[in-house]
Amino acid sequence: MGTLADALAAAPDDLQAFTFLPNDSPRAFWTRRQLHETTIHRVDAEQAASAVTAIPAEQAADGIEEMLFGFAARPHKLDADERRVLVLRATDTGDGWTVRLGPDGGGASRGAVDQADCAITAPASDVFLWLWNRVPPEALAGVEGDVAIAQDWAGRVRVRWS
Repeated sequence: MGTLADALAAAPDDLQAFTFLPNDSPRAFWTRRQLHETTIHRVDAEQAASAVTAIPAEQAADGIEEMLFGFAARPHKLDADERRVLVLRATDTGDGWTVRLGPDGGGASRGAVDQADCAITAPASDVFLWLWNRVPPEALAGVEGDVAIAQDWAGRVRVRWS
């Protein structure tokens, strides 16, 4: 029996399969989803042994995008009583993102705005782990502004089926 990587590599470009987040194709979706899912399970196992290894920067940046434009884009995840702006900056890739929370549900966009209620500046691996609720904001090197916005993320956005 082959590995998951073998099955994905052998799958045709026009593969028809169920997906639950936007992507260019089902094959691309499942390749990306399994990469990040497996990474999170690796981190969980490493955390149990107290020895988490960093995620490659480009992979972590893609995982940030999957979280912000996939899971966090689901209904009501970015609802808030008042408008708030959270900026994320990856120091090692140069990428930035702006997350808007508010009564309208908010949303995420690429690029970091200058004015934010809370800004997180850290390596992409650390931002990825924070977004996936594997480290608290206090563990990140650069959190500025209203840290309560960052602390609220864990209760706001969780990956689960229900």
